[in-house]
Amino acid sequence: MPLEELRQDRTELVQSEQITEHGEILQDDSQLVRIPDCEGSSRDWPIEMFVENPDQPRRVFDESKMAQLTEFIDEDGQTVPIIAVPLLVDATTGEIRFLVVDGARRLRACQRLEYKVINAKIVYHSTTRDVFIGSLILNISQEDLNPIELATAYAELVELATPEHGGKAAKVIAKRIGIGASVLYKYLQMLDFPDAIQEVIVSGIITL
Repeated sequence: MPLEELRQDRTELVQSEQITEHGEILQDDSQLVRIPDCEGSSRDWPIEMFVENPDQPRRVFDESKMAQLTEFIDEDGQTVPIIAVPLLVDATTGEIRFLVVDGARRLRACQRLEYKVINAKIVYHSTTRDVFIGSLILNISQEDLNPIELATAYAELVELATPEHGGKAAKVIAKRIGIGASVLYKYLQMLDFPDAIQEVIVSGIITL
């Protein structure tokens, strides 16, 4: 489908009457929303619609791996869709962006290659906590985060769960993401290590 038709199709999809649920309002006043007509199987969307999640679990983008991924996509195309959620950025005009849940590196690689469209599957999460958990679980399943990124992500999840679960928050999160509580505590302890030790862990010189 030509890009201009995609843009027109997008405009028709994101009219306010197509939004069936309104979720959490973010700090920049944008709001997580549900647009069922966007959900389902993956499809092509204008790449300009996609924005990275500033609170994503990944903190380090290894340049050598980014170069490899960019080369792969350049040769074979984008073979795995991005996962994203709709974000209402202007309630007056109904302007929508897609917040990336999984696929920040694929998005960056496609941007480097100056792609005009990108393949994505749209889902719905009503809160930033659900977006974060969804992103974390996908990254864990791909074994795609370094130990310090995992530890930081786990700590943020525990902090989010504490108001509801109190002292049991860590055990609740460990069960939710499918690891033992002792393993979770081990990761949390890494955040108390000196920065120099954390850097060595990130580099892979020390494995835990």
